[in-house]
Amino acid sequence: MEPCDGYPTSLLKLRNSQEEFENKFYAAGGCDRNAVVASYIAEVSSSDDPFTVTDLGTDLEWINTSRPLVSYDLRGRVVVLDFFTFCCINCQHVLPTVKLLEQEFPVQSGLLVVGVHSAKFDHEKQLGNVSKALMRLGITHPVVNDAHSSLWKRLRINCWPTLVVLGPSGQALLFLVGEGATQLLLPFCRMAMEHFHPSPVTSLPLAPGALPTGPLCFPAKVCATETRLIIADTGHHRIVITSHSGTVLQAVGGYEPGYRDGPLNGTLFSEPNGVHWRDPHFILVADTGNHAVREIDLENGTVSTLAGTGKQGQDTEGGRLGQQQELNSPWDVCLVDNVLFIAMAGSHQIWAFFFGDEVLFGKQTYSKGTCACIAGSGAEGNRNNSYPLRATFAQPSGLCFQPPSSLHIADSESSSIRSLSLKDGTVKNIVGGGLDPTVVDLDSGHVDVLAIVAPQATDCDGVNEESVSEGKCVSRVKLSPGGHLCLRFDPPVGLAVGAPNRWKVHCSHQVWTQNPLPAGTLEPATQATANLTLHEHCVEQELNIQVTVQVYVCKGDVCAPRSWSFCVTLSVDNDGPKSQEVFFPKDVYA
Repeated sequence: MEPCDGYPTSLLKLRNSQEEFENKFYAAGGCDRNAVVASYIAEVSSSDDPFTVTDLGTDLEWINTSRPLVSYDLRGRVVVLDFFTFCCINCQHVLPTVKLLEQEFPVQSGLLVVGVHSAKFDHEKQLGNVSKALMRLGITHPVVNDAHSSLWKRLRINCWPTLVVLGPSGQALLFLVGEGATQLLLPFCRMAMEHFHPSPVTSLPLAPGALPTGPLCFPAKVCATETRLIIADTGHHRIVITSHSGTVLQAVGGYEPGYRDGPLNGTLFSEPNGVHWRDPHFILVADTGNHAVREIDLENGTVSTLAGTGKQGQDTEGGRLGQQQELNSPWDVCLVDNVLFIAMAGSHQIWAFFFGDEVLFGKQTYSKGTCACIAGSGAEGNRNNSYPLRATFAQPSGLCFQPPSSLHIADSESSSIRSLSLKDGTVKNIVGGGLDPTVVDLDSGHVDVLAIVAPQATDCDGVNEESVSEGKCVSRVKLSPGGHLCLRFDPPVGLAVGAPNRWKVHCSHQVWTQNPLPAGTLEPATQATANLTLHEHCVEQELNIQVTVQVYVCKGDVCAPRSWSFCVTLSVDNDGPKSQEVFFPKDVYA
């Protein structure tokens, strides 16, 4: 019998039993908790009406295996299903716990972790993009690409991340919803392994992907000075300093993740994402994996921690001295005078570290050396407000300062670019994030409505022009008062403005450089088409884009530039929003 809404009775019973179990578990302490877990496992595993999951989808795409896993592969194992999407910071936060579980119970022990990638954005449904994300995140266990959410729907999942523990016969034992629930994962799985003594009936066709080789590995943000580029070489857990021609001058950090201050040759980082230059010889780093903000002193040859303890925190207010203040996945940093603004992706907020005593928003005072939240309530959302702490953000991932007094924010999960007034703290929307995708008004140059998806970076050049780096869709948009429109495909993560007469983009182990005028595109040689969505408010019948492209083609540590120039004409149909394929000249890819 099933309820009238189709919700399985067996699953409803399990959820009710689990609620009672969790209440007992958190009320108990010490060894008593093990007894509570053991009693619950015995109860649900012997249910005469179990909710079972024996097939994960042989018709779906699989990664890190040589073939799809079938029910026979899962039989006799304790299986942990990790429902995630690779853009989600909360999903990334559960990975350390999952890795601890895999270290304690390797595959041969009878416990198997299977990732179920249920995409949020269309770009995340593509197998190649999921595969790259798994390499970037260090996920080596089997992953099924649930592109159409069939498993998501079958198991009635409604939140990222959700972990589901299955018994050796495929019976569902436990649903853990949200990153906070993972504290139950390890003790529960320990007792499940003790209870079932799993005995797999077959070996697994595991085939994890190998990290790409090259001088960079999944580089993120980049900062340009007049003579140097500073690159967050995220996959190699280091900061790389190069000349504008691509010659490596210095690297700080090792190829393995870690958390260590001290001399440059012994320091360690973990997945650094944001970098910012501070005169005369400092590099400020958002050390995401260590939940810290670090400072590289090139003159004295040392690395120190400005803020963070090396552990993820849940504080949404802050105010402590930097090294005493826990942070939550800082993703980018931006220095304005003596204030270092921090995109705190993990808590959906904007924080700041103060190099001196400061007054923000004309009234709020902060002491030198402290680190505190300055905008965002900590709830995930897309709410603007004249009171900065009442506004909400959704995984802010990029920052830039727009003179005279505005901080621009690439708010990834709300697919918008937001602004924070440094005069009064007002949070506003610049572009994106609405139900109606927005485009540039080509007649006036005004940004009316513009479709962007999961932006990862934004950069301002100080003259009312901004670049936006999207993280999830096949376009890159450049906004300027003159109405210039730029397209970018196979999207970049980090942008940098500051090198004389040009800016640079890093993506997928390659470097692109483009002059700011005329407006143009950055295009990898493997991509020949793109989609441009035009809104009904466009008044021109034809849009001509003059494109100038300069690509640095790298082999090993040697990079050489190649340049092309061509024109693309797009027709505009004013009957309504349209998507139009654009084919670029073949000689661009020669």
